[in-house]
Amino acid sequence: MLTPDIVLPRLRRLASSSLNLNLSAEELATLTRLDEVTGFDSLTVLEFVAAVEKEFGLTFQASELRSDFLADLLGLAEYISRHSGAAC
Repeated sequence: MLTPDIVLPRLRRLASSSLNLNLSAEELATLTRLDEVTGFDSLTVLEFVAAVEKEFGLTFQASELRSDFLADLLGLAEYISRHSGAAC
C-alpha cells in the first residue's frame, strides 16, 4: 500500500516535470501547494491531473477536479494513498 510519505515525493516530482517548474531540489522538497507556484492555472491543472492519473493508475471523478483539491499536495497524497488499490 502506498502511504502519503511515499506518494508526496512522487507528486512533487510529477508537478515539477509536468508543469515545467524550475525549482531547486530544496524548493521541490518543501513544495506543498501548487497554487503558490507561478503559472498554476486551469491548463496546468489538466496537465497535472493527466500525469497523476497515469503515474498512480487512478481516474478522478469530475467532482474531484477542483483546483483547491489538486493544488494541496499533502491532501492529494492522502487521497491517493486511500484510493490506490495496489502499490504502484
